[in-house]
Amino acid sequence: MWCSRRVLLAAGLIAGLTGCGFRPMMGGPGDGPAVRAGLAQIAVAPIADRMGQLLRIGLVDRLNPHGTPDKPRHRLEVTLDRRTDEQAFRTDDTATRARLHVTANWALSDDKKVVTNGQARVVVPYDIMEARYATVSAQRDAEALAARQLAEEIRTRLALFFERADPR
Repeated sequence: MWCSRRVLLAAGLIAGLTGCGFRPMMGGPGDGPAVRAGLAQIAVAPIADRMGQLLRIGLVDRLNPHGTPDKPRHRLEVTLDRRTDEQAFRTDDTATRARLHVTANWALSDDKKVVTNGQARVVVPYDIMEARYATVSAQRDAEALAARQLAEEIRTRLALFFERADPR
């Protein structure tokens, strides 16, 4: 009896969400043809430094999985700002932990006019080891993770922009 109440309650919640116009962003109606078509018409401008290259690759993979369009309608420009905070100090005042803070300011333009813009932020922690190579490797892994997270955040916000622009 308790199990059937749970099933009935879950079914009622799902029916209530569909009745109020709720649509999921990923993998459902929110990722419909209008959103995919809008995202596919974005050319991603080059982004400075290694982390910018990782972010650009992630954005191109998420926005244009079938390749960059010949004549894109939109251009995405991104600038990165990053800083590192050291934490968890040893008795000799050397850090054993760090946090990489990355902010991506982005703007989507259409014929030289900005149609939407935003800012995405991530914080990724990593360990600082005594071996220099291990620390460099951990820092690069943190940069790669930050680039993936930023690419996903920017893609989601752009999808939301095209979802809202779709008059359905």
